[in-house]
Amino acid sequence: MDDLYKHIEELGKQNGYRNMTVLCKAAGVPRSTMSELNNGRSKDISKQNAQKFANLLGISLDQVYGTEKAPTPEGERVVNDEDIK
Repeated sequence: MDDLYKHIEELGKQNGYRNMTVLCKAAGVPRSTMSELNNGRSKDISKQNAQKFANLLGISLDQVYGTEKAPTPEGERVVNDEDIK
């Protein structure tokens, strides 16, 4: 994931957390951890902190890290490249 900070921030917004500060407080992750990630002083977050976000948001670690797509909501179908051609 190129920008883990923005990805996690977007996951939070999708779940009603208006910004990273509110998301971190709810998850129990130090805001400074995410600031270091956002400012490039850190390249990743610990598995423990990622798990806190996953638990709060009800998603997998892979989804927190952006390596797994969220499940398709019921009633929607998955569209792939072959469908578009």
